[in-house]
Amino acid sequence: MYWTAQGRLWYASLAADALQLAAGDGAYEELAAQVGSTPSQDLVVIDKDIGRTFPSEAAFQTAEARKSLRRVLGAYALRSTYCQGMSYIAALMLQHLPEREAFWSLAALVEEFLPAGYFTDDLQGAYMDQFIAFGVFLPHRCPRLAAHLAKLEFPLTLIGVRWFLCLFAADLAPAHTCRVWDVLFAHGSHILFGLALELLAAEEEEMLRAADVPDLFTKVRGTCARSTPS
Repeated sequence: MYWTAQGRLWYASLAADALQLAAGDGAYEELAAQVGSTPSQDLVVIDKDIGRTFPSEAAFQTAEARKSLRRVLGAYALRSTYCQGMSYIAALMLQHLPEREAFWSLAALVEEFLPAGYFTDDLQGAYMDQFIAFGVFLPHRCPRLAAHLAKLEFPLTLIGVRWFLCLFAADLAPAHTCRVWDVLFAHGSHILFGLALELLAAEEEEMLRAADVPDLFTKVRGTCARSTPS
């Protein structure tokens, strides 16, 4: 894969070159060469997730795209960990960066850019950020909506954790996610809070008309499809 302008921006903004230089020449290639040589539970999960990552986007489902994604995710599992949600992030990075640089961008994102605990077994970091967004900020940004969600006892974790864990890549169209990432990586992870709140605010009136949890869940899941960044 060649570099795109957005890929160069992400790589620079994440300071991924620092991790790559610290690891030394050939560090990614050594890890990638080990992928599949030793059976692991991580690789079993990765193989399942690859087919479920952007399933309707042809560019992500070519044989070469799937092989590259498997190598990057498998190599990162050997370096550190694998967590569902990483597949969307790595797959989109691979559309804009060469494989090695996509790996180091993923590493920089997980290890340096995002708060600690995003991709741990308990997803503590992602849960904490979605709680801050919806439990702390939402009542100030959209008090009527916050009260309505509380009245219906709607658990925003159903969608909030997915938004934060995948950096919206699983819900926004890839082109829109790229535009969000341009701002996110340049300005910091706090951008996630603003986007999450504005997606809900844009659909506030529609969600206020929801009479029960199933209806509200359908409306919340539709916010990304209807509300895309300009």
